[in-house]
Amino acid sequence: MRRPARLSCALFLAACNPSLMQAPRPPAADAAAPPPEQDAGFTFGVPDAGPFEVGSVPPPAPSVPSTGPWGGTYVDPALPPGAPMMFSGRASGAGAPVVVYPLDGSLHPTNLFDTTIQWRQGAAGQAVYRVRFENDRGHYDLFTGCAEAECRFPMPEEAWRAVAGLNRDRDVRLTVAAAGGSGPDPVSPPVNLHFSASRVEGGLYYWSTSLQGSYRLTLGQKKAAPFITPPRNGCYGCHAVSRNGKRIAWTDMSGGVGPLRPQSVRLAPTDAPAMSAGGGLSPGSTMALSPDGERVLVSDTLGALTLRDAATAAVIATVDPAATGVKAAFFPEWSPDGQSIALTVGTRLPVEVAFGFNVGDADLAVMPFADGRFGPARVLVGHDRDIHFYPSWSPDGKWIVFVSAPATGARPQSYNNPLARLRLVAATGGPVYELGRATQGIGNTSSWPKFTPFSQLGGQLLFVAFSSKIDYGFVVRGKTTPQLWLAAVDLRRLGMGDPSWAPVWLPFQEPDQNNHLPFWTEALGCREDAECGAGARCRDGGCVPDRVIE
Repeated sequence: MRRPARLSCALFLAACNPSLMQAPRPPAADAAAPPPEQDAGFTFGVPDAGPFEVGSVPPPAPSVPSTGPWGGTYVDPALPPGAPMMFSGRASGAGAPVVVYPLDGSLHPTNLFDTTIQWRQGAAGQAVYRVRFENDRGHYDLFTGCAEAECRFPMPEEAWRAVAGLNRDRDVRLTVAAAGGSGPDPVSPPVNLHFSASRVEGGLYYWSTSLQGSYRLTLGQKKAAPFITPPRNGCYGCHAVSRNGKRIAWTDMSGGVGPLRPQSVRLAPTDAPAMSAGGGLSPGSTMALSPDGERVLVSDTLGALTLRDAATAAVIATVDPAATGVKAAFFPEWSPDGQSIALTVGTRLPVEVAFGFNVGDADLAVMPFADGRFGPARVLVGHDRDIHFYPSWSPDGKWIVFVSAPATGARPQSYNNPLARLRLVAATGGPVYELGRATQGIGNTSSWPKFTPFSQLGGQLLFVAFSSKIDYGFVVRGKTTPQLWLAAVDLRRLGMGDPSWAPVWLPFQEPDQNNHLPFWTEALGCREDAECGAGARCRDGGCVPDRVIE
């Protein structure tokens, strides 16, 4: 029985451990049913992926900026055909509407079709509006009605294709005007938008408290589909997926009760993610899969690292603190070439020993890996006034996005820290860049960043998804519900100090769910169309959305 989102906890550990909540969880309606079968110990036997192979689904070549004129007109069928004639063409700022979404300075993937324009009514009585996209090459006008104080207008797909598809890597101004009758039209201040050079490719897995498991989809699909679902009253927490999309790992926190309940790491091929697949490997807190899905690096609840074969569970190596300088390590992630591990290292044990989520004295480090051996870790960003955690590699392995938060109080908090912010550093070290436009200010709990697997414009345009409590217009507000957002990191803007663009809300998720840890792969593995969910088909071993834009 799925728990309502309003009863779910925002924290992994609170969601999986009712005893850590301030109030007890109400009993489920089917509480009289027999309890689910518990894992019989921690034997480990992962089924091999067998003949399953992810086919080649290469992204399109980076597009050049759009050229030539563009434009068009759309009139909402609910309006009379003559609605455009209600606008005088003369602009006024008095009583003007105010756009609240999209965010000013945001960059939008051309294949993220389901965008809803949202604005506040400027004055009582305004009921007919013109939504205009324009630049020096043309404009597109959409006319719609709204008699409410807070207006929402889902962009028609054909209009989005005309605007986004014909303005690749270009700026566009968005304004909303109210019909002024015989007088001037109240026109909102402009919101500046930019569009990606080509469609954003990749498969996405993320964790949701409503499911207490993971969803997945290929960017471009309308809705994500449940993927890893725990048994009733269970909890499958942190997850990792191999870069090629072949294998998934997740933390099973379903056994036992209380804050010290055991954790185990489970693995399965992504084309057959049975709940029971893989047995359990304990202890386990966070993990990383090699790019090819053949190895898994597991960090236990005290930060000790063990490398295992992902198919047989055989121990390949253990990370020797004396040789690597790593006393406690968490949140590992493998570089795209498989030769380095980015991780959070601590000079003391985690604050939350049972879970390893809150790490004290947290540094950002890179540890080399070759021939089954780990080398000395090199600290890229050391803790001082801040702690650093949740690293993720750019597709070319040259950059690492991560999170920093103030190292204040007796319990410096990495997980769910409201002051968390996104940052960027070269994998070789050097200046740290604040991703302020992506973070959208302090207090939004912007965290769990993960780079998409493909870049654009010759590696200059990168995309990173993350979890945040940024207000999504009128739909999600109050900084209470973490949702998934996508921001662009534009290396052409490094000279400006902040290379990020403002983010976009990812429209495939439910706005009443708490969503975390957006993990990207090159493709969603599949063998038949049904495995891809609604709106996508299986082609050459990978899911391809029905809706694409070239």
